[in-house]
Amino acid sequence: MKKALIGTALASGLLLATPATFAGTGYIGLDYQMFTTVIEEVPDLQPEAVALRLGGHLNDYFQVEGRIGSGTKNDNIEGDSLQVDNIFGFYLKGGVDLANMFFPYLLLGYTKVEFQSPGELGQTESDMSYGFGGDLHFGSFQIGAEWMMAQEKTDYELKMTTVSVAWRF
Repeated sequence: MKKALIGTALASGLLLATPATFAGTGYIGLDYQMFTTVIEEVPDLQPEAVALRLGGHLNDYFQVEGRIGSGTKNDNIEGDSLQVDNIFGFYLKGGVDLANMFFPYLLLGYTKVEFQSPGELGQTESDMSYGFGGDLHFGSFQIGAEWMMAQEKTDYELKMTTVSVAWRF
C-alpha cells in the first residue's frame, strides 16, 4: 500500500509539475530544516538537515513540490540521541499571491524520514504532513519560512521549521 501511494504521488507530481516547470513558473532551491521530535518522557530532540526543493505552479493558487535531503547535525540530550539520515517529501501548497510578491500558503503532503539512534538500527517512518508558510519574491529570487507537522504518530511527533532560498524560472 505504501509503495503504491509513493508511486502514485511521484507519477502525479512528475506529470503535473513538468508542464508548470517548463512554462516558466517553476523553482529550485535549498532548505535548512530544524526538526523537533516530541517523545513522551524524553526531552525534545532537535536534529537538523538540508534539502533540495523542486516545484512548480499548477495555477495561480496551487503548487506541487518535491524535496529530498540529508541530515547535517544530530542532537544529544541526557544520553538520548537522534539524527536524520535522509528525508523525502512530496507536497501540495495552496495559497494566494499577494501583490505579486508574497505567497502565504497551507501545505498538505507526504514525508518519509530515515532516523538513526545509537544502539538501534536505523528506522524509516512516513506519514501525511500538514503545515503553513510563506514565500517572499524578489524577481526570480525567493526566500521562505515554513512550519510543518511532518509526522504525527501515536508514540512521537516530528515537527519541522524550514528556512528556504530558491530561484524561480
